[in-house]
Amino acid sequence: MRYRSLIWFVLATHMAVVWDVGISHCREGSPGGSGFAEQTSLRGRLAESNAGSLELPPSLSLDSSTPSTPGEVSVHDGLEDTQKKAKKSLAKAAVLSALLPGAGEWYGEDPGKARTFLIAEAAVWATYTVFLVQGRLLQDDCRLFSIAHAGANSGRGDEDYFRAIEEYRTTEEYNEDVRREARKLYPYDDDAREAYITEHLFGEEDWWEWKGAAAWGEYRSLRGRSREAFHRAAYCTAAALANRLISAVDAVMTVRMFNRGIEEPSSLRLEVEPTIAEPGIRVGICYTY
Repeated sequence: MRYRSLIWFVLATHMAVVWDVGISHCREGSPGGSGFAEQTSLRGRLAESNAGSLELPPSLSLDSSTPSTPGEVSVHDGLEDTQKKAKKSLAKAAVLSALLPGAGEWYGEDPGKARTFLIAEAAVWATYTVFLVQGRLLQDDCRLFSIAHAGANSGRGDEDYFRAIEEYRTTEEYNEDVRREARKLYPYDDDAREAYITEHLFGEEDWWEWKGAAAWGEYRSLRGRSREAFHRAAYCTAAALANRLISAVDAVMTVRMFNRGIEEPSSLRLEVEPTIAEPGIRVGICYTY
């Protein structure tokens, strides 16, 4: 909606001023356009004095940086930025938030939501780091515990070895299970059966034997806690992906709202027009928002 307010011009020195103030409502724009303007127009009829008549230029500019058209002058009084902002890209906003949650909202000039997604992202990765470190520490505890209480090979660091120590009380139990599995898989192929046993069997250097059920149970508990920590770290990764997806969608909506907000930017301009039918000028201020 457009509002045109009153502006008074005082003309002195050998001039008599008669103001005829009227208020009219008009619609501006091309046929079919939208937007109403409330216009306050001031028409001053300037009486010619003995000193002669006053001729006015067809247009008057109060802003040297902005060219004016006949009958219209732009002015700035600090109410609003009159320069129209360029529309922002929806695709760019989505890509920015996909790379860093909150970046698309910042691009759409919504710092509040940008901070929310950035804080959520930082919290997710901080939690991921905590669980990852916890899982590795527990994994190291399991290794040291098995060496101390089952005589495990301290030179082994592979997951298969320590998983076997978790599932079998002694190396002999594990190896017997390997032989049984080989006979089941290759009942009539001796070569394949022997190759399977050789590949999976643990030798004397990898021997272990739990000294008691309590120690074995404690080791299995440590292994379970380690796995749980790694699983939670994986959940944090999924949460980070979800945060990016949500932020990308929200960034598109934020930029769309931003673009809608600049379709009709606010401006303030002064209109000055000379009148031909009657000697005088027509003055008006138009404020658009």
